Amino acid sequence: MEQTVLSLIRLNDAERSEICKFFNDDRPFGPSQANGFRKAKRIQELVFSTENEIWKEYKRNPRVIVGRKGSGKTSVLSQTEHLGKFGVVFKPSLSKIIRQVGEQLFEHAHDLRRIDAEISADVWKRIVNVSLMGEVLKKFPDREFPKIEKYFFYIGKKAEGREHRGNILEKSEAYVRGLITSLRSINRGSTESHIGYLVSLALDFAASSEIDFEEALDELDQFLEESDIHAIVILDSKEEYDVNDFQSEAILKGMLRFVGAYGEDYRHVRMAIPAEGFFDLRGISSNPSKDFEDAMVLHWSPIELLRMVAWRYLIFLAGNDPVKLKKFRDLSLSSRDDVHQILSDFLSNEILNRGGSKEYTIAYLLRHSQLLPRQIIKILNLAFSGIRPSVPREEAEIRDSIVQAIRESEGNICTEVFISYRMKYPFIERLCEEVLPNLPRFFSEAELKNAYRDRGKAVLQDSGHLIINSFTDFKRCLLEIGCIGRVSVKEKTSQYADAEFEYAIPGKLSISEDDELCIHPIFSGAFETAKNRKSEHYVYPHMSLYNFPAKRVIKLKRV
Repeated sequence: MEQTVLSLIRLNDAERSEICKFFNDDRPFGPSQANGFRKAKRIQELVFSTENEIWKEYKRNPRVIVGRKGSGKTSVLSQTEHLGKFGVVFKPSLSKIIRQVGEQLFEHAHDLRRIDAEISADVWKRIVNVSLMGEVLKKFPDREFPKIEKYFFYIGKKAEGREHRGNILEKSEAYVRGLITSLRSINRGSTESHIGYLVSLALDFAASSEIDFEEALDELDQFLEESDIHAIVILDSKEEYDVNDFQSEAILKGMLRFVGAYGEDYRHVRMAIPAEGFFDLRGISSNPSKDFEDAMVLHWSPIELLRMVAWRYLIFLAGNDPVKLKKFRDLSLSSRDDVHQILSDFLSNEILNRGGSKEYTIAYLLRHSQLLPRQIIKILNLAFSGIRPSVPREEAEIRDSIVQAIRESEGNICTEVFISYRMKYPFIERLCEEVLPNLPRFFSEAELKNAYRDRGKAVLQDSGHLIINSFTDFKRCLLEIGCIGRVSVKEKTSQYADAEFEYAIPGKLSISEDDELCIHPIFSGAFETAKNRKSEHYVYPHMSLYNFPAKRVIKLKRV
């Protein structure tokens, strides 16, 4: 739908009432997660803005989307149908497919047979394509698909009287015919379980039904091409992948190979991968250049986040104060000045930080985040919860509420980061608790080595981790979670020191013995001590990104 101030002004009473369910005094900037809108598709579409570089990049059809938890991967994927290109949008359960692939590749939990990536990818291909066939049968009930139905009937007949998943199947062919009829009827019932049963038969009798499967797939492709219908399979990400488990590694290798090679002209795939596990997944890939050839990295720039906040404020006004909304009718989110004009309606120009120094409010807000939408939304909801942001208040009251909200959010944001990396670094929270209070805000690699020797090494040894046990490993995990970064010597002002952190660059952050290092403001706040409280400068993560011209609104690069 059109996303302008005028489009919000034109909303009817019912639509404004629906907005108030999600944007209200308790949560003025709305849910911070995509699933917060799962029961209100119309509101989800309204909130998600396609007027940004992220959406432009997504329209180039990447197979893989890499983004941190809270970066909006699910939101982007959920809007795929609004590209206007796909007549079939299929969203199977990724966790379920992973389980099915594992059951097919391995006989038991301790099966250590070596499985080639191609074999694993073939299983992925079979599961996804059979599921897609079932989805097409359901979506086009009046269309005849004789070869697809013949294939399903054939595997049903092959199962007659044979053991399948611990049971002896009787009248399996008749049961499959009933499933197909149910899929194609108006009252389709539990279609997910129907398709799941067909997939299980297709896997168990793959060898004896290969010719029928290929003919069915050809019929699917022919239908899509003749009808000029593009089908897309969307695999939303799991938050954690255990690449150190032998069986999981084989399953994931196949997943990457499958996604990197899947489809014809009319069959497509999109898969989201958490950036927290990206380097591990790339490390197990049998062919990284091919598996990640079409990858999009979800990196938000400061101005892009501010546009998101401004738009959510306008949506709040649409539901709660439509009269005030009209004062912004001539403004456009494509204008940096207009964005700031909207923000100034509820944000003070300056705050007094905890050290007693003045800072611009927007700078203070941005530098206490890792440039993730979820973090910014949570902070603002906390700052304005119970108090309408559109109601005039004393400047000092606004300043205090923002500073307090950030202070309360620091520990929660750190915890969310720790949880994101708990599979890879189960010791990371304790490591930060031991090390960070004893580091100054700015420090050298020599000081970091001392911290490792005095505090960090013992934590790693106590954790019993067999791989991460050196200073290099210690430094890498702190860099990877965005806890420490590298100061940019050329980008210092009288108040701020610009710094690079790994979460906002397309690869790994490298540092040398000559680099000046620093603690991210979120972590220095959560683990504040006299040692890191005072310094000549404040850390401003990626300050230089904010100074890009308006056309450069997001930092996106191919992997």
